[in-house]
Amino acid sequence: MKIVYGLLAAGLFIFSIFFFDAYNSSKGVEMLLFPLLMLLCAILIVVSFVRRRITIAGDSLSSVNLLSKREMPFTDIKGYRIGRKEIRIESISAANSTMVIRNYIDFGDSADLVSWIKGSFADLDGTDYEAEKNNIAHDLNLGFTAEERQQKLARAKTVALLYNVIGVFVGIALFLPDQPIITIVAIIYPLLGILIIMTSNGLIKFTSNIKQSVLPFVVIGFVVPAMVLLGKGAGGHHLLNTDNLWLPALGFALVILVLLLRTGLNKTMGNLTGQTAILAIVCLIYAFASIVEINCEFDQSPVKVYHATVLGHHISHGKNTSYYLYLTAWGPCTKQEQVSVGSKTYNNTNVGDTVTLNYKPGLLNISWFFLAKQ
Repeated sequence: MKIVYGLLAAGLFIFSIFFFDAYNSSKGVEMLLFPLLMLLCAILIVVSFVRRRITIAGDSLSSVNLLSKREMPFTDIKGYRIGRKEIRIESISAANSTMVIRNYIDFGDSADLVSWIKGSFADLDGTDYEAEKNNIAHDLNLGFTAEERQQKLARAKTVALLYNVIGVFVGIALFLPDQPIITIVAIIYPLLGILIIMTSNGLIKFTSNIKQSVLPFVVIGFVVPAMVLLGKGAGGHHLLNTDNLWLPALGFALVILVLLLRTGLNKTMGNLTGQTAILAIVCLIYAFASIVEINCEFDQSPVKVYHATVLGHHISHGKNTSYYLYLTAWGPCTKQEQVSVGSKTYNNTNVGDTVTLNYKPGLLNISWFFLAKQ
């Protein structure tokens, strides 16, 4: 990260100098605001790296950042949690906030820092793990003997593992063309995950942290089919009118969220607000993807064929490359709009060509269309 931020600061500095050099007073002083902002950002990045440090004094640990300084006495430290990119030092007192050391690997002596923290304070993730493990071993709701309780936990882990593995295969199978039965399975599969959670007697959660919690999770088997459904719908089903989409999708998402909140939260992991936010996002993705697929994939109404002329095209580059055609108004679409297409259709279509659009009203009355193959 240090190299990335260093390159970013250098880039911002170079571009600011370039814009300052190209500045023309006839264009107004406000044109200087952009290069000034870039220069300021470059300076802040450099100052942040110069100022940022961790200090271990005789009886306290202090963290200095760009705009703040935090000091925590050793006697006030409850323990630590170490992640891939940050170290969290938690206080004994609930009134004091947690000290967060972000991107700790950027420090030259990060290995020594981690070693000192591990040797000086309690590993809270390990403490939570052992506490949860002990609670399960003594929970009479899971069985009368410790052996019976451990067997139930082992079965829960097996069920969760199978669910996640099968969920990945369901997501992969969705890429097969013209397989409505697989679409039906993919829509139902996340609901099966909710049922597994609700009938696991608290032994299976939606998500978990293997360093902190002994409980298995189903998030992979839930999310993979939902995400592939979303991508499949976005790639081939162009919605023309979404007025009838919002109510069923939001209602479905709310029902799923309520069910997951009842038994799916992992209290051992803490940060229930963050878990709830993740659940809400996942439920929205799954609900919208499912409603769109049900509306379009199982729409048996006859196709209405329309034609439009290609006015232009462009490619959008980012994490993924997207291809778009600008089309004239056609049928129910009363204005010029861009339509996302596949790379093959994009490469086989020129400005001035006529494309065929197949329009359908939708099973749930959410009108949609798709382009005929070029």
